Amino acid sequence: EEQQEVVLDFAYSAEAIDRLVKEPTLYQYFPMTKEAHGMAYVIHSNGLQKQAQRTELNADSEINARLLERLVARVKEQALEWMHSAPEKYRALFKVILASAFADVKLKVLCEQVQQPLIEFIRQYVPTMDDAFIPDSHVRIRRSAMAIPAAVLGKDIHWFHWTKDTDEATLSHARNSAKLNLQEATIASLLTGTMYAPELNQWFGALNGEEYAACLKELGLLKVDPAKHPELPLLRIKDQPCSLNDLVQEPSRIKELGAWYA
Repeated sequence: EEQQEVVLDFAYSAEAIDRLVKEPTLYQYFPMTKEAHGMAYVIHSNGLQKQAQRTELNADSEINARLLERLVARVKEQALEWMHSAPEKYRALFKVILASAFADVKLKVLCEQVQQPLIEFIRQYVPTMDDAFIPDSHVRIRRSAMAIPAAVLGKDIHWFHWTKDTDEATLSHARNSAKLNLQEATIASLLTGTMYAPELNQWFGALNGEEYAACLKELGLLKVDPAKHPELPLLRIKDQPCSLNDLVQEPSRIKELGAWYA
């Protein structure tokens, strides 16, 4: 039994992932056609014990349980190594597990030995934009075209590695309440939610040129009322940041505003 090889194979492309979730999950030379469980990976081993008809796994086999347990231990070991040596490979594995079924599959041995252990693993090692791998409770999805720094999210909170522009499908899985249930953050939610931080003021104040124009556009699309945030340096006077509070304190500066603000 210890000499039996057991392998987990997965694909990198979105098209292949979509196809694999519809295919059998378990193989012994050929697919076990009754073992399609919505996984975006396949498991192959010559040592798996099948039922007599060869189309499904022997669910009560202790050999199968040990083989699958050994497989997942090796997958976790490899994943931890990839985080340091080849992070893109781990991110690909993460996406594959995330795209797979999260509801307990009917095949108990697969659920207990493979599915749930892998789900719990990726929940502890979510990829972030700053090349870290951290628990899902410390991760938010950046729903903004702006490069908002993670510092505005508060202590120990990081941006999810993918955005709407890079991988909408992965975001959809990550938002799913039955999967990672990651929360999204927009400029509007940062202003009105519990995640608001002083660093947001600093970021607004440092915006200039195209970034400043893009920020104003996004605030407009989100219907953010600047009057409700008088402390924010959303205005520019001679390219210098200025807030409504600043104008209240120095009303003479109002005439320096360009016609755009009027």
